Amino acid sequence: MLMKAYKSITFCLFLFVLCSCIKDQGRLSPPAQVTCASLNITYAADVKPIILNYCATPLCHASSGAGPGDYTQYNIVKFTVDQGLFQNRTFVLKDMPPPPDVPLHDSLIRKLKCWIDNGALNN
Repeated sequence: MLMKAYKSITFCLFLFVLCSCIKDQGRLSPPAQVTCASLNITYAADVKPIILNYCATPLCHASSGAGPGDYTQYNIVKFTVDQGLFQNRTFVLKDMPPPPDVPLHDSLIRKLKCWIDNGALNN
């Protein structure tokens, strides 16, 4: 008899927890919308480290690299952005960087897009 009561209580608790979880799903607020304004992306703090780690590598967009332009210099990066070359290679073709063939994570692409959308400033 005690075992039956224990099973009944356990089952009731399980149903209670299950129902309360299902009921709470409708009350959860949606995640906050991430916008470029809320990210506050700057060249010095956000963009330059991405470019130095993924673009201005010794084999690619550096002074001795095979890629066109030395991306260690802001004015070269800004020129390629203004020409649309940076966006095409990074966002459309998504084949950057060639070595070591590691695609940019979506969060990094989002930062680069926000920076460009805000004028690609040297800030």
